[in-house]
Amino acid sequence: HSYIELKDRRRPSEIRRITSSVKYAGSKVASTSEVLKFTLFHVFGKADRPEASRIALLLTASEEPPPMAKTIIRYVQGLKKKKVIVIPVGLGPHASLKQIRLIEKQAPENKAFLLSGVNELEQRRDEILNYLCDLVPDIPVVTVPSPVVQVTVSPELMASPTSLHSRHMILDVVFVLEGSDKIGEANFNKSKEFMEQVIQRMDVGQHNIHISIIQYSYAVTVEFSFNETQSKRYILEKVQQIRYRGGN
Repeated sequence: HSYIELKDRRRPSEIRRITSSVKYAGSKVASTSEVLKFTLFHVFGKADRPEASRIALLLTASEEPPPMAKTIIRYVQGLKKKKVIVIPVGLGPHASLKQIRLIEKQAPENKAFLLSGVNELEQRRDEILNYLCDLVPDIPVVTVPSPVVQVTVSPELMASPTSLHSRHMILDVVFVLEGSDKIGEANFNKSKEFMEQVIQRMDVGQHNIHISIIQYSYAVTVEFSFNETQSKRYILEKVQQIRYRGGN
């Protein structure tokens, strides 16, 4: 679709209005390169927490046509420049080992997980989650104890003051779920359950871990964005509402 022709002459204000109305059109097939491009420009391109670590957890179950696959390197390299780690998780026999290895080779942190199918997600959940967490530096937070009234006691009962130390992560993580015909509705729902279990185990909050969720098949759909309320309870309610979209 053409929004504006090269020969058109428009005022800057008109061009801004037109560009703001442009919608993402997607691709006719389930495309890893398309969803990585979307993640690069529309998700992390707008991320506003420069201090946060960034991870894209890509659950992929199919292979896109070779001509389109050639652009995967470009977008993974672009994500790398934005300090985004891409963790590909191959699901089942239709996932492209070649394309997954291609993503893995672009950065040492881009570790791939190859699963026989979605049923293995639950078995490997903690392994994937632990690796994800290991990538993020822990930031110590010191909680100062409340003031107490000083009293005179015997030396034997004197207790030294203590400080409560906790650690938390500042992390932006986007879950990228394939929702194509290759994976099917039943398996998509299992992928969604896996994502829900991972989020349950995360310290989600406005000042800690932020979550975004994307579903892709022939088009890319943002199911939950970084701009929405970053409350674990709210996100899990939204996850329950996500529906399988299907497509090539």
